[in-house]
Amino acid sequence: MIDLSRVFYSVVFLVLLCAVLFGCNQNVRKSYAVIQGEAMGTYYRVTCNCHSVKGLQYSIDSLINDINSEVSTYEPDSYISKISKASEGTRFTDAPKHFDVNLKRALYWYEASNGYLDVSIMPLVNYWGFGYTQKNAVRAIDSIKVDSLMQLIGLDKWTIDSTEIIKNLDGQQLDFSSLAKGYAVDQMGELLLSKGCSDYLIDIGGEMVAKGANDRGDDWVVGISTPDPDAAMNDLELAIKISDKALASSGNYRIFHEIQGKKYGHTLNPLTGYPYQDELLAVSIIADECIDADAIATSCMALGYRKAATFIADIPQVSACFLVGAEDGSIQTIFANGFIRYVLQ
Repeated sequence: MIDLSRVFYSVVFLVLLCAVLFGCNQNVRKSYAVIQGEAMGTYYRVTCNCHSVKGLQYSIDSLINDINSEVSTYEPDSYISKISKASEGTRFTDAPKHFDVNLKRALYWYEASNGYLDVSIMPLVNYWGFGYTQKNAVRAIDSIKVDSLMQLIGLDKWTIDSTEIIKNLDGQQLDFSSLAKGYAVDQMGELLLSKGCSDYLIDIGGEMVAKGANDRGDDWVVGISTPDPDAAMNDLELAIKISDKALASSGNYRIFHEIQGKKYGHTLNPLTGYPYQDELLAVSIIADECIDADAIATSCMALGYRKAATFIADIPQVSACFLVGAEDGSIQTIFANGFIRYVLQ
């Protein structure tokens, strides 16, 4: 499955918190720089301890532009857009770095999730009104149209190997929005390390990576938003602390269309072609790399809570927090694989 909304519609589940609010270490603050701007249709914010920040924003913006030129579906001349526009039988060789890494990770998680993370789902994304076409909900669901589009869905319907990509059907399209923000976060981290930044928190639209310590010498403290469409963005379900880890979240409660009186969220099930319906409201994943956390979080939303819990149990190197809606309207918080050790008590 893939995060189906245009990136600037992304639901920001993670909010950087002031450590003072949580009674953290009251040591004298170090002088940390804050660099912020726009990235991938949303914001980015970097808080870092660097020897020098001269030229750093330019380097960050250049990196983002390079990534977008390869993986953005909203740039008509990007590498991924050229593939999606190509006709049946077109071959692509020597894929550029950013595209290639995203594709390889997408293939890995496609297999690991049994097809629930599927970056070939873009034709359906656009049909349901969550893609790069106009954000209009379908007025009436056309099951015949959905079935027709399903013939294009599945990475196994492409020919992909280490040297080339062959588009086998007209109408096939790719979308890396379930991976690309996480990937960009990781790449920004590599950039900061190369510039001598020893401590930092990078946030792109809620996908994060934390390195070292914050300006008080503590782990970085962030919050997970309350999964309620009427909740303010700073309404928090819980706060967590992380260092040398990445964190990504996915949910289905803020971005949706209402069709014939029924709400349809932006997360689609690539095995059925329809928006997922489940009690799982949101999931947060802690992993070593944000590209993986991003992909796993999206996979979990497509799987639904019970299948997602089994999926996570087989990935012991990552931790998960599931926010599940109960019949009485309350929210149940369920931790997996040691996530609780990151929760701020």
